[in-house]
Amino acid sequence: MPKASVIIAAHNGAAFITDAVHSVFAQTEQDLELIVVDDASTDQTPELVQKLLQAAPIPAVYLRNETNLERCHSRNRGASCARAEYLFFLDHDDLWTPDHIATMLRTFQGTQADMVCAILRSKVDTTGKLIYTSRKVLPDDVGILACSALIGGTPGVAFRKEKFLQYDDTFRFREDWELVLRAFLSGLKIAPCDSDTVRVREHHRRSSTANPRYYHASRRILETYRAKIPRHYQPFFDFEIGTAALRHGDLWHGWHLSLRALYHSPELRQNSRNWLLLLKRGFRLDRWLSPSLRFP
Repeated sequence: MPKASVIIAAHNGAAFITDAVHSVFAQTEQDLELIVVDDASTDQTPELVQKLLQAAPIPAVYLRNETNLERCHSRNRGASCARAEYLFFLDHDDLWTPDHIATMLRTFQGTQADMVCAILRSKVDTTGKLIYTSRKVLPDDVGILACSALIGGTPGVAFRKEKFLQYDDTFRFREDWELVLRAFLSGLKIAPCDSDTVRVREHHRRSSTANPRYYHASRRILETYRAKIPRHYQPFFDFEIGTAALRHGDLWHGWHLSLRALYHSPELRQNSRNWLLLLKRGFRLDRWLSPSLRFP
C-alpha cells in the first residue's frame, strides 16, 4: 500500500497537465500512487495523460467521467479509489516543488493533524517561471487562517484518508474554502505548513476571483456558515466576504461587513494591509454599475 495518493482532477488541461504530472513524478517521496480523473475533456488531455502514465515511475490510474461533472465530483471520485493513508490534491494547471509531499508528511507526523494545509505563496506564469512570492506575515491561529480563507487552496490540501470530508458538489466556486471551513467547524485538527512548496499557475483560463459566480458562492458561504463560526473568528470571516463584496461592486454589503469586522476586531484594525485593501476595493463604482457583475 502506498503512503500517499495524489489526485489530479483535469478538464481540458492539455496545455499544463504534463507539468503537473511531472511535478508528482519528481517528488523526493516516491511511495506514492497517482490518480488522474479526466472530467470529460474534449482536447488532447486523455491522450497526453495516458501516455504519461504508461511511463510512470509510480503506480498510476486514469479515470474518465463520460460527462462533465465538475471538479468536486472528480476529486471525490479519485479519493474514493485511493489506497493510501494520506490524500493529496493537485489541480491540472499547478505544480509542486520536489519536496512538497515529504514536507507535508513530516507535518502530519509532527502534529498528528487530520488535515495539513500548505500556505500558497508563489505564483508562476504559463511557462512555469516564478512571477510572485508573497511575504505576508500570517497569524499562527488556525481558526483565523481558516475563517479568513488564508488556507485551503486545493493544491495545498492533504488529508488523512479516514478524515476526508469530501468536496461539496453543490459549490462550483469557493469549494476549497467551504471544505476547510467545514473541516474546522467539525473539529478536525488542521495544521498549516508554510514551506512554499506549491506553485499556483496564473493564466487566462483559471477560475477567476472576478467571476460573479465567485462572489455568489461567497454569499452562500456567508448564509450557510456565519451563525456557526465561533464568535472570536466572526470578524475575520466577515472581512473576507466583505472585501469580496467590495471587489464585485456590492458596496452596501461590502462596507457593512468590512466595517463591522473592523469594529469588533482590534487585530484587523491594527493591520495596515486591511485599510489599504478597503481603499483599493471600496469604491468599485464600475462594478456597481455593471448588472453582469453586481450581486442582485
